[in-house]
Amino acid sequence: MTITFQIEGQPLVVDCHKTREFYLTQEKIIDDCQCENCQFYAEYFTKEPLEIFSMLSSMGVDLQKNINSEPTGVWCIRDENHNFRHCGQVYQIVGHFPNGSTTEIKYEKVEGNYKITVFFTGAGNDAIDIDLIIDRV
Repeated sequence: MTITFQIEGQPLVVDCHKTREFYLTQEKIIDDCQCENCQFYAEYFTKEPLEIFSMLSSMGVDLQKNINSEPTGVWCIRDENHNFRHCGQVYQIVGHFPNGSTTEIKYEKVEGNYKITVFFTGAGNDAIDIDLIIDRV
């Protein structure tokens, strides 16, 4: 089942079913790295009510999993009081840009105390890489 998502006014066609199937074959973040920051990201931070998390989940992404090409957990930084400061994570979806001329879409939003930057980049063979960066503002 494909759904066309509008990201920054640009269409992105996603096969949500195939994306969900893909994530069934991937490891959990906390299986790849048991550090406190990876556990925090996977078990708590991914449950933040952020629009990007909702969008990625509706595309079929399992936010608590790594893709095999990124087997070292998530890049998550917290300060000395364990407050979130920054994270960077890579996800992937099965899909394509329908207009052929687009190879990347940049999504930016400030939501609450977070600045969110996401790059959706064509990776060939109906794969779109998603580079997610979130900073506390």
